[in-house]
Amino acid sequence: MTAQRLPLLVYGIAVAQLVSWATLYYAFAVLVVPMESELGWPRTTLTAGATLGLLTAGLLAPLVGRVLDRQGGFWPMTVGSALGALALLIWSTAETVAVFWLAWVLVGIAMACTFYEAGFAVVTAASGNQYRRAITTVTLIAGFAGTVALPLTQALVTDLGWRHALMVLAVVTLVVPGGLHAALLRNASAPLRQSPPDTARLAVRRARRSPAYWGLLIGVVANAVSLSGVMFHVIAMLGERGFTASEVVAAWALVGPAQVAARGASMAFGTRLGTLAAGVVGFGLTSCSLVLLLATSPGIVPLVLAPLTFGAGNGLLTIVRAATVPDLLGREGYASIAGTIALPSMVAIALGPTIVSLIWASSGYGLALGLLLALELAGAAAFVTGVVWHRRRTARLSAASLPPPDA
Repeated sequence: MTAQRLPLLVYGIAVAQLVSWATLYYAFAVLVVPMESELGWPRTTLTAGATLGLLTAGLLAPLVGRVLDRQGGFWPMTVGSALGALALLIWSTAETVAVFWLAWVLVGIAMACTFYEAGFAVVTAASGNQYRRAITTVTLIAGFAGTVALPLTQALVTDLGWRHALMVLAVVTLVVPGGLHAALLRNASAPLRQSPPDTARLAVRRARRSPAYWGLLIGVVANAVSLSGVMFHVIAMLGERGFTASEVVAAWALVGPAQVAARGASMAFGTRLGTLAAGVVGFGLTSCSLVLLLATSPGIVPLVLAPLTFGAGNGLLTIVRAATVPDLLGREGYASIAGTIALPSMVAIALGPTIVSLIWASSGYGLALGLLLALELAGAAAFVTGVVWHRRRTARLSAASLPPPDA
């Protein structure tokens, strides 16, 4: 690990990521029950709002990536935070499903402008050769978003009610990430726009010719389905095995700390843990978590093992997803390339719970977990194959370009 200090921008973006994820994503889990109780809407209607937001974020990700590459991060991320605050205010006034879903469309736009892909693009541009350490730092701090969001949102709902809780979250979103983006990005994001306007488009075209791009995309999408499918169903899934809801919630609270621990370990290893090795470990841990979920039952397999491996694996894969682009595909057009990967990933996250529900309804959670495991292993194989193929092809091209030895 280099001893050189990271720029202040990296830590500011990390804090902004933590708060944005907390208010725009994790808080929803706490708000569902009080909204359901007051408004009388079915839970499917409420979760459809979140699905709509994730789909919106995914569809906009490539466009936001191009804007980031051409204009820098100041306007997209600052306006995105303000839009997120406005969305939470609109949500707090919702009396009809239409208004609630409108709020989630705006939340989706804010997600596309402010979440990991945007933050990673900015810190990669600002950190020079330390981009991997910068990405790890952002994920390390932002990894506490769920740990912070759930108890604080619950406290706000208990003291103020869900509508006023959303108003408080709106103010926090505007002041913290909005203020940090406005203060830090006006000049610091300039490196994103030093290249000609068509550089990002050409970078995406070049990336799509690489096996590493397609291996990463398939791996990320497979993991996204498993991640959202398990997280949404884990209480019901383990409830069928004889665990109480409180036991499952207590155990799966370890996912966040496990993510942070894995990211901290990645930072400690530095460049010694390369892209391929980190991906193999990450996919291996998430696959182990699915095997453990298949086997977990009272008195046989401890409940805590599955969330620990699940969190650690996904913590590493977040870094792998962000670092593979500059490591193997190049830093030019980073945001645009990442945006094309984010689109199918967000769609997969949005659809994962529904896919698992359909399998459960016909054949039970055992088959659902088995299919998720097969999908995760297929994603791992695609990622490894893509990276190895990319490296071999690069080595061949490099050897072919060398001048012939002197006679």
